[in-house]
Amino acid sequence: MQSMERRLIAILAADVVGYSRSMADDEAGTLAALKRQRAEIFEPKIEEYKGRIVKLMGDGILIEFGSVVAAMQCGIAIQETISKQSATAAAGRPLAHRMAVNLGDVAIEGNDIYGDGVNVAARLEQMAQAGGIVISDDVYRQVCDRLEIVCHDLGEQELKNIPRPVRAWEWRCDQPAPARIKDAAPPLPERPSIVILPFRNLTENREDDFLADGLRIDIQNALVKVSGVFLIAIASAHAFRGNTANMASRHLGVRYALDGSVRRAGNRIRIALDLTDGVSGQIVWAESFDRTIDDTFQLMDEITGRVLTAMNVKLVAGEAAKVWHKTLKDLKSLEAFYRGVFEFFRMTPTAMSDARRQFEIVARNHPEAAIGPTWVALTHWYDFQRGWAESLPRSKDLAREWAERATAMEDADGQAHTVLSHVYLLDRHFDAALEAGQGAVRNRPNCTQANAFYANVLHYCGEQQKAIHHVNLAIRYSPIYPPLFKDILAAAYRAAGEPAKAIDAATEAIAVNPGDVMARLILASAYVRTGKPDLAAKLVDAVRQIEPTFSLAKFAVQQPYRDLDTLGQFVTDLEKAGFPA
Repeated sequence: MQSMERRLIAILAADVVGYSRSMADDEAGTLAALKRQRAEIFEPKIEEYKGRIVKLMGDGILIEFGSVVAAMQCGIAIQETISKQSATAAAGRPLAHRMAVNLGDVAIEGNDIYGDGVNVAARLEQMAQAGGIVISDDVYRQVCDRLEIVCHDLGEQELKNIPRPVRAWEWRCDQPAPARIKDAAPPLPERPSIVILPFRNLTENREDDFLADGLRIDIQNALVKVSGVFLIAIASAHAFRGNTANMASRHLGVRYALDGSVRRAGNRIRIALDLTDGVSGQIVWAESFDRTIDDTFQLMDEITGRVLTAMNVKLVAGEAAKVWHKTLKDLKSLEAFYRGVFEFFRMTPTAMSDARRQFEIVARNHPEAAIGPTWVALTHWYDFQRGWAESLPRSKDLAREWAERATAMEDADGQAHTVLSHVYLLDRHFDAALEAGQGAVRNRPNCTQANAFYANVLHYCGEQQKAIHHVNLAIRYSPIYPPLFKDILAAAYRAAGEPAKAIDAATEAIAVNPGDVMARLILASAYVRTGKPDLAAKLVDAVRQIEPTFSLAKFAVQQPYRDLDTLGQFVTDLEKAGFPA
């Protein structure tokens, strides 16, 4: 009988996303594609990084590595290769995979491995998105700085049959790693530029994470209103959690990085902040603040002022009034707001509902302030956008009602304007949509969301050059941007009569989001307009695989174009490509 040994090894687990549906649609084609991928991508990369295939399970694969760095490098190389194939595929899509890497103690018997090290990898893999790799905290600490990769903090995760929570992180192929950002990094903006990194919670109680994130977002929300500052968006900043200030500023193309930590003891907090100059590598300002929690909004004003002074930014007329706020002075409302913000950015249906309850407390306690209604409106809007609500029309109506309430207030900060502009667009109130979008960027000139969604409104209202300008601003503010931004850019280029640029933008959108239907439709239209109907026709099957019930009639009804001729031309192009009526 073979003896059993124990060893600490790195485990990579992977399987195919949507495998059952793909098999139901085309069993022979799916099996052939999987076999080809394993032979042409997986096996060569596994050999290159000195891994060993432990087990094949239908669409699943389990691989062991002697080095956790090698395991991560292998996973990234496989995912990036598959992503490149997706970007160049004229029809259909390579099978997308999700992965996980864990470092754990396993029992080895013959060629098999067992134990919690394997079980954690299998559980984490189920959390990954297509093209993504979820890793345990042990893996993250060993590979993040050595490989210069961006990972998103998923927090503590309760895993089935695993006795203790596991902190998880996710690397995604659709979000560029720092090295890739660096290669294409634009020059430093003319304005003083900054990224605010996620603050660290130094309290042993992890429930205080909401306070660290809330304080950071509060400073971000103040600086986003200052026209003299170039500010990196929250999502891109969040991707650099755990990385150094120098690395973040260098890769994101900004001069300054603000880093901080928060420690809470009862009703008192200590906030320690460092502002690093990424050009010189020196800390240009550092300070600690000891206050009570109910002083935090006033403290945020003080910190914002110190940061602006350190970067030599002067406020222009009227900006001071919208930057400083002293609205929530009671502890109950402050904690409700920060807890709401923390839940909001988790972006799950349950968390969004929890966030709304917290923001409703703020709205009840401070009916004179826009901050409560603004964030309540945002929760209803995301419920509508993501299909989380039981009644989507009701969620849209509630988003409009709360946003209209917020925008009518003197201290409205522009976020509710963004919600309102899109509700009005969907309701075909075009002038009102444009006015609300203008209000959003006027109040939040540095906001990636305000610029991107105003660009979308401009596109549907026929102002393509303005749309291109604002969506490019949004992409620069958020170097790690949502795929939707490229959809907006591609659509604006197509409508502006620049099909070659539309093809480039749509191709990039598909590369980062293989399931992107809109990008493929724009691409098909652009191919028709550039005399490539054969390439356009190949996209018909690709769209059918993603959305089997797609029809031009249903598509046209959903497109809120002000100029019906623009929509008619789009639909005509798609008819020529062969899309079903």
